[in-house]
Parts: sequence; structure tokens; C-alpha cells
Amino acid sequence: MTGKTLKPEKVPYFAYNIFAYLLLGLFGVFALWAWLNLSFPTLLIIFVTLQVLGIYSISVSYKKQKFIIKSDKIIEKSGGIFSDSEKELNIRNITHLQLTLGYIEQKLFQTGSVTIESAGSNFSEIGMSSMSNAVDIYEKMQELMVENGFQIQRKEVLTEDKPDKTAVLVQLAINSLFWIGGFVFSLVALGPLSIFVLMIAAVALVFNYYSLIKKEYKLYQGSINYSENFLTKVRAVVPIENLSDTGLNQNIFSRALGVYDLTLSCQGSGQEIKFKNIKKGEEFDTQVDKLIRTGEATSLETQKRRKTTKQKGEENKKSDIKTGLNSVADKFKDIRKDGTRALAVPAFLILFGLTMAAISAIWFISGGIDPSRHVGFVIYPFIFGVTILFSGVSSAVRSAVNLYAMKYSVKEHSIREEYKFLSKDMNEFSDDKITGVYFKENLIDRLFNTYSIHFWSLGSGSDIEFAGIKKDSDLDNLIRKKFDYNKPSQHKTKPDFNFVNMLKQKTLSLVVWAFIFSAFTLVSLMADALTGFPMWWISPVAIISLAVVWYFAAYAYGLWYYDRVELDFCSNYLHLKQGLITKYQYFAHYDDVRGIVTTKYPLTEHGRIKFKVSGEQVTQTDKGKRINTNDFSVDYIPNIPVKDELVDLILEKKISEDEIDQVEQNIEDYREEKLLTTKPSVANPATVAIIFSIILFPLLPFLPFYLGYVVWSAKKKTFIIEPYRLVKKWGILYKKQQSIVFRKIDHINKEQGMFNKLFNNGTVTINTVESSTTEMTLGNMPDYEEFYEKLKKLY
Repeated sequence: MTGKTLKPEKVPYFAYNIFAYLLLGLFGVFALWAWLNLSFPTLLIIFVTLQVLGIYSISVSYKKQKFIIKSDKIIEKSGGIFSDSEKELNIRNITHLQLTLGYIEQKLFQTGSVTIESAGSNFSEIGMSSMSNAVDIYEKMQELMVENGFQIQRKEVLTEDKPDKTAVLVQLAINSLFWIGGFVFSLVALGPLSIFVLMIAAVALVFNYYSLIKKEYKLYQGSINYSENFLTKVRAVVPIENLSDTGLNQNIFSRALGVYDLTLSCQGSGQEIKFKNIKKGEEFDTQVDKLIRTGEATSLETQKRRKTTKQKGEENKKSDIKTGLNSVADKFKDIRKDGTRALAVPAFLILFGLTMAAISAIWFISGGIDPSRHVGFVIYPFIFGVTILFSGVSSAVRSAVNLYAMKYSVKEHSIREEYKFLSKDMNEFSDDKITGVYFKENLIDRLFNTYSIHFWSLGSGSDIEFAGIKKDSDLDNLIRKKFDYNKPSQHKTKPDFNFVNMLKQKTLSLVVWAFIFSAFTLVSLMADALTGFPMWWISPVAIISLAVVWYFAAYAYGLWYYDRVELDFCSNYLHLKQGLITKYQYFAHYDDVRGIVTTKYPLTEHGRIKFKVSGEQVTQTDKGKRINTNDFSVDYIPNIPVKDELVDLILEKKISEDEIDQVEQNIEDYREEKLLTTKPSVANPATVAIIFSIILFPLLPFLPFYLGYVVWSAKKKTFIIEPYRLVKKWGILYKKQQSIVFRKIDHINKEQGMFNKLFNNGTVTINTVESSTTEMTLGNMPDYEEFYEKLKKLY
């Protein structure tokens, strides 16, 4: 099977896709009928046309759908009528392998699906559907995973469990409240027909019940396996090596029933697997923790580094391996929030609200105001005070509960936070998967001598935060020792902030101020012409005065702020101190920095360096989930064109303290020869700009300016392959550069969309191991095929 080209079975592939197009066509025709009231013959013509186009599209997609399994990677080729795509996935970065044998599909076609998730994506990166040999592919993939370093042999079962039937029934009963409400409504609205609603609900509940209880979870020495055995059969493997974090949760009903929901996080946010309603949740958690302590749950990348270090016969200072601790003092196994700090703000709100409400009430009762004329002067402050009072009481209750329920702990090989009150939630990061630590201290913290410690992880979409705890130098030293953050600085970099550099950095704001000045001057002159009142000088002078005050305030703040900023390059990690009102200290190992982005300010060699650290933060917004990278940055760094190369050399080559100054002074001698340099085509963005302006025709007068900007912007982009890294440059006024070293690349894809095919170019996308989204997009390259093939050989 290795090296062969695999394709889906034609009949089931077409059957499923045609069915999907049929439903889409029916929905579209119904929408047109309801909206435009078209005649039946017209709707029939539209429907048939859509189906013919759909079948043609399916045929093209089927011809292009191919899978190639190699000894170290999997390649998927796909496309549509106007597109072509190729993606490849390294086997060593697989986090989740799943076999699905659908009940209907098995009965009709004897085919199944294999899905493979990677460390560099939050979705099924490779999906092999409608495969006749799905079971063989699933078994072969496990063999290849073993050959690539995974230990997924199923020998001794450490622990196993199934969903608890009682807990599943309780869960379904709670979830069925919606169906009960629907049945009551239908009973009133439909009368006797409501019995059909009840029958549908009953069948759905029975199917749901059996699908939930027909699951099995097993933990082996090298993998976690789970299966589903009701109608559709599912088999899945999660290799321990790429397991990132574990979470244990109980709500109020789960606690009463003694069951748990176990969450396993793989590398890359969004890759979470849940084992729901199991009795042995704590046993699973304990066994996984044991595997972490014994090194079984160590990522393949770290194992490779350790093996290389051992072969060299040294434990050199350049190594970036976090090994945990042999023991941890008991006081660090039960760290609590500081009570005074936690209750200070609620106490202030209570006191403030009570005082305001009391003064208003006393003033009203004492007759200090005429109720018939000025009662609002009392009522509104009274209502506001009572609102603040209740807000303070509510906040105090929450804070008191958190003080009792929340506990943080430092374990020998992990960091844990645990909440235990009516519900129980535990989240634990293994040391090997923690990519960065930062200490945060705001103004309130300084009043109460407290701070917060944040831990970033590969797999979790949120950090673990030791929030509002008492400052403790012993804890600081323990954290720094635990993650090997206790080395001396080898190279120190400080911002070069002055008034001229600040103005150059704020070039865009100068343009904005100039525009405001011109607009107000024009308005003033027009007002003078219309009224004859000489007021032309008032607004410009006011704008200039405001701008001067603003810039000098920014300068004064900057002098104070940047004097306290310090970036240290230590032997194996970065250490950044910054902040004025809120102070931060960031720590990240070189091997946990997945790339850097530099920005050169206009008219100067100074700029910003952003360090992108492995892992992500997922926040919920009104528009859905937003993924933010873990990063920190430093502004006003001098000599950015040198620094962007020097920093990558430090991070990747780990050059010694003695070499850093020499490299910086003679950077041209250390720049490696570019293997391939290319630029994107301007035709694609120019065409899109023209089409956009035509569609929004009122914008047509601005097309020359917009088109000029689009073309200029495209010409400023450059994509470069160097011997150890990939570089992307772009920007007109603020020149930016992003670099990714090859060892951080998980997989690369190439694709051609409609405009790419039209102009004979394509796009290459880069995904890193620790990111769930595309890390770098290199679009519209005429020589994208050559670029892709060259990159494939290097990473």
C-alpha cells in the first residue's frame, strides 16, 4: 500500500455527492419559487441545470481526488472545476487517527472513511472517504506511525471504561426538556398529530441512548483508543506522544452520580477529544500523569532532541529540554488566591454603593429636598447606589466561592488548576507541552503584593492562570528552575527610543493629523468667507496645539516606559521585561518560538520584533471563535534589517555568547545564500480590484488610486527559501518580514483557484506544528510548482 495511489470507490462517492446536490437543488428551487414566484417549467429548467452542473463538478472532483501514502508522509491531491490542490502531512505529527464504518454505507457499498488529524490543524487534515479498503488503510497507518517513532502497540491495558448508563439516562433526560416543550406545544397546535412528534422524539432518544453507551475507552502504554459500536462503527487512536493536556470535569449532576468527563487535548487548539460520563475519570487522569512522569507522553520532537543530545554524549547548555523536578514542596501543591486582594474590589463597591444609597435616603427623609420638584436628585443616586451595592455583593460572593473552590498546584512534571464547588473542573498541562510562561502584575497587584502567573500550552485553547496569588520568591525560583529559565543573559537588547524615532514610528498618525489640520483650515476659511468673521486662525492653532500636546505626552510616557524594557537572549530561552502600569515578564524557550515577524518603521532602521510562541488562545466573540497566537513583541529595536537575521540565527543555531556580537557586526558574512526568490503576480489582485469596483460602481472614480495601491503592494512582496528558513517580505510604508525555520513546519499545501488558473500561477500555504490555522500564505506565485517542490525537500 505504501507508495501506491489510492482513490475513493466511484459509486458511493458519486451517490453521496449527488444526494447532497439534489437536496441543495431542491432547496434552491423552493427559495426561488417563494421569492420570485417563478413558473414550474422555469423552476424545472433551473433544477435540471443545477443537477447537470453538480454531476459534472463531482466528476471533475473525483478524477482529481488521490491519496499517496509514503513511509513518512501522506499526500492528498484534490480540486474542482476551477481549482487544484495538494497537501501533505508528516506522519510524525499525527495526533488522531480514526476509522469510520457507516451503517448504511457498509450495507450498501462496503466502504468506510479514515480521517487523520495533524498537530498543525484544528480539523481533519486528511479525509479519505468512500474507501473500499478503509480497515487496511487504518491498520497500515498505525504501522507507519510505529515506524516513525510512535509507541502505539496495544499490549497491556492500563485502564478502560465505558459510559455509565445511569449518567447517560440523566443526561438525556435533561436534554429532552426541549422535546417535552415541543410535544406540549404540538399537542396544543396539532392535536392528534402530536403523537407523530412524540414518536419521532422517542425514536431519536433511543438511538441517542444506544449511541452514547456503546462506547469503549482504553488507555495503553503508548496510546489512547476509543470505539463506538452502535450501527456506525468507529475506531480511533490517539498517540500518547502528541497528547498535550488533560482536563477532568464534573457538573452538579455528574458529581452526584460519581462520573466524569475527561478531555484530552492534542497539539493545536481545537483538537479536543472528550470521554463523557465515565466512572474511572480520576484513574485515567492518574495513569496519564504517570506516563508523563515516566516520559512516555513526551513529544516526538523532544524525544528526537534528547536522542541527538545523548548520541553527542553531552548535556550542552544549548539544549531546550524541560525535564520537570524530582520533588516539589507541599506548599506549592495547594496555592490559593490571596483573600485580601480578591475581596478588596467587592468591598469597595459595597462600601461605595451603601454610602451613596444611605446619603440619598437620609437627605430625602430629613427633608433636605422638595419631593415635588427635585426628587430625581435623590432617586437616581439612590438607584445607582443600590445597583453598585448589589453588584459588590454579587462580586463578593463569587470571589469568596473562588477563594474556597480554586486551587493551583505545581507538580513534578505538570502544572494544574482545579475548581471544586458544586461542579468540579481540572485542567493540567504537562511540562513538556508548556511553551511559555509570563508573570503579570497590575496596579491592584502592587497594592496587595500579588501577581498572576500564566502558562501557555501546545494543545489548549486557553492558558492556565495562577490568578491573584501572593508574590513568592520561592515560587518564582521553582518555576524558573522547573522550566530551565534560570540561565544568565548572553545578549541584552534595549529599545532605542527618542523623539525623532517616535515621530518616524508614528508616520501614519502624522498623516492623520495633517489631514485633520487641512480639513479644519478649509472649514475655517469657508466660514470666514461666508460670515466675514476672521476665525481662520482659531481651528488650525487649536489642532496644532492639540497635536503638540499629544506627541509630547506620548514622548514623556515613552521615555518612562521604554527605559524599563529589556530583552535578554539567554543560552536556551528568551526573557522579556516590559510594562509600566501593568508589568510583564515573558519566558519562552528558543525551540518553542515558531517564528518571528519584524516591522521596519518608515525613514529609519528601527522597528519591532514579534516572537510567535507555540500554542494559541481561543476566545469567544459575538461573531464566533477568534484564535489569537501566543506572542510578545518589542518596539524601537535598532538596526532591524540586521536583527531579523541575527534573531533567527540565535533561535535556530543557538550561537554562543561570544559569537553574538561578532555575528551582529559582520552579519553579511553569515547571511546564507538564497535558494529561491520569487514574487507574486500582480494580475490576480488587480483583477479582483477592478471587479470589486465595477460591482460597487460608485467607487469607480477611486479605481485608479485603489488599483495603484494594490499593484504597488503586490510588487513589494517577496518570498524566499533559504537553507534553514522560509522568509516572506511585504509592506509599503512599514516594511515587514516573517520567517519560519524548517523544523517548525508541519505540512505544506499548494492550490490553484479560478484566478490562479486564469493567470497560470498558484498559492503555497504553510502550517506549523503548534498552530491550528495557516501560519503563512504565499499567494499568486508564477513558479509556485518549483517553490513547492523545493520546499518539500528541505523541511
